[in-house]
Amino acid sequence: MNLSYLIIIIFVLFIAIRRMYSGLNGRKFRASRIFSLPLIYAILLLFSLEGIYSNLDYIILVLVLIFPGILFGLRLGDNIEFFYRNNRLYYKRSQAIMAFWLASFIARIFLFLLYPLNILAGFIIDLILAFTLGLIIGESLTLYSRYREFLNSNRDLNGGQ
Repeated sequence: MNLSYLIIIIFVLFIAIRRMYSGLNGRKFRASRIFSLPLIYAILLLFSLEGIYSNLDYIILVLVLIFPGILFGLRLGDNIEFFYRNNRLYYKRSQAIMAFWLASFIARIFLFLLYPLNILAGFIIDLILAFTLGLIIGESLTLYSRYREFLNSNRDLNGGQ
């Protein structure tokens, strides 16, 4: 096995384990984090589309998958939980979204490693990336909405403070 592949696999496993740990135990809430992940995915998708293909039909087909992803993200994002730990606000993501993100992340990496120049593999990678972007956008919208509800309910419990 090539050493660079081994390094990539170790890196992917490290990211996967970290994401699973934070997904199961919760992450510190920061409003900037809500919108930075979809932005990173959008940039990644744009680079992927721009770097490989200039076919407008292809680009439109890939981008259309963002919208079903958003709908699924809104629906699956209902399982978000907020809680306090050591006087810090934490949240737990939807486990279904976390599982899909993890599976799609690993699938994209392995497709890229196994078939780096294959047009069909590139197309599948872009489709997965677009759907995942939509999923994360939908989850982020739900997360922000639930955050506002959580703040309002805590404000009501504390007598409007």
